[in-house]
Amino acid sequence: MDNIKYQEFGHSTCTSYTCAAMSQDLQFIIVGASDCSISIWSVEEGTLVKDYQNHNGQVRCLDTFCVGNCQLFLSGLDDNTIKIWLIELTETEQKSKLQQNFDVLWDRNSSDPCIHLLAAPDNNNKVQLLQGRSIVTETDPEKGKVKSCKLSDCGQFLLYGCCDGSVKMFEIKSKSTSVIIKLSGAVHYLQVSSNSCSSTNSLTVIAGGEDSSLKIWRGKPNTMGLVITCAGQTDVVVQCFIMSMGQKLLSCAQDGSVKIWDILTGRLIDVLVGRYTDVHVTMADLSSNEDLLVLCGASGSFLLIRFTVLPDEPYVKVQGNYNYQLRDSLRSCKLSHDACLLALGQDTGNIVIWDVQTKVILDTLKLHKTGVQNLLFSPPASAAGSSLVSLPPIILLSVGDQIGWWDVGRLTMISCGQRRKISSGQRRRKQSGDSPKLPLRPVDDSFNGCARTGYLAGDWLGKRGQEETLLLGCVKLLGPEVKKVSASSNFAAFTTVDASGIVYLMKILQ
Repeated sequence: MDNIKYQEFGHSTCTSYTCAAMSQDLQFIIVGASDCSISIWSVEEGTLVKDYQNHNGQVRCLDTFCVGNCQLFLSGLDDNTIKIWLIELTETEQKSKLQQNFDVLWDRNSSDPCIHLLAAPDNNNKVQLLQGRSIVTETDPEKGKVKSCKLSDCGQFLLYGCCDGSVKMFEIKSKSTSVIIKLSGAVHYLQVSSNSCSSTNSLTVIAGGEDSSLKIWRGKPNTMGLVITCAGQTDVVVQCFIMSMGQKLLSCAQDGSVKIWDILTGRLIDVLVGRYTDVHVTMADLSSNEDLLVLCGASGSFLLIRFTVLPDEPYVKVQGNYNYQLRDSLRSCKLSHDACLLALGQDTGNIVIWDVQTKVILDTLKLHKTGVQNLLFSPPASAAGSSLVSLPPIILLSVGDQIGWWDVGRLTMISCGQRRKISSGQRRRKQSGDSPKLPLRPVDDSFNGCARTGYLAGDWLGKRGQEETLLLGCVKLLGPEVKKVSASSNFAAFTTVDASGIVYLMKILQ
């Protein structure tokens, strides 16, 4: 055993390696990583040959075999899929390809919805900024992968988080870059809030790390700013909401804990919900009038938390927690603008539409063959100046292996005898979501690609599905799956980046 030699091919501080295998001809090492990628390394050269990114889940196992002169390998993923890959020996050059963690700034000054600016990381560890098909500029390459990116409202600044834990601010005009936050682990969550980006106004940047840290940066652009640590965060942040009461932050973590923080000081004001054992929260959403929070989990459970916003500390008072259980794992959730409907996306590809008032399943929508990555509801209609004779439909957009548009407003007319009740150990009090509130207070900005501004025009009125009455239309993209879709404020235009790195702009047909 003394004469055994070893060779180090690559070292990563950003991800952990989950499995490895050697090709049958002993020329290549195949390595799976926790960031859902597979790397191919040449044994002789010790160099990276290719990097595969098209995965929905983490790589759990690998195996190799050969057919004729072709070297093949199998990958098993935690999304219950098995894929077969060809090791292409001649392909050593890595072409630039956009990743799916993009951000979009829509042009609010145009009557025809169009994209003012799109930012997306690429596989060369840079962030590209595009207008139409033209690249406006790009950042310098990072040593590791760019995990997330966000554009400021004014379109002058780009914020992006890296796998080494750094959050950087890139000024688009001058192309200058500065580090504003440093986390111990890779950046997992990033949010930017601002009313303006002039020299007299400040930005608020919220960053969560894979090490469960949560930090806030506040300051004017091109200044050092102030980094505030939120001490007391116990698990990885899934979602954060800046409350309308001002300078208060609501955080939701993977362990199910919900906390409220003071943005100015980072002080933990209150723990609204303590952490749960054996719970993995995958997504969270907050109602527009900020009194209903929903958390969905990988176990198939979802939690509704009702609270009242107070003018003084503790600022939020919990009225009750209501836990419900579905059979299949939940990956996404979204409340309608009036909080009357809740859409739940499952790993099976099904979408459960749940009535918040009556606590029943209205329907299960079936379209996707893979897990539902994201959900989006149309915004409320305008009360003033609207020429609509009847209320506009409630449109749900679902994202998975394809993109679907559904008229779920029709489900509210289904008789109670056709609904299925699901189990709940408690009865809830009648509060928001019990009756339609149209319109609600619009929130001034789109949030995480979710349209929550503007007003839904009459574009969707009269639209009907062909074979499935609720399904208004669907788009199958070239890539194997889509992570999210961004919508214009009037819900008439949509954009996404698929797993092949292709950018799509879609508009509703008039």
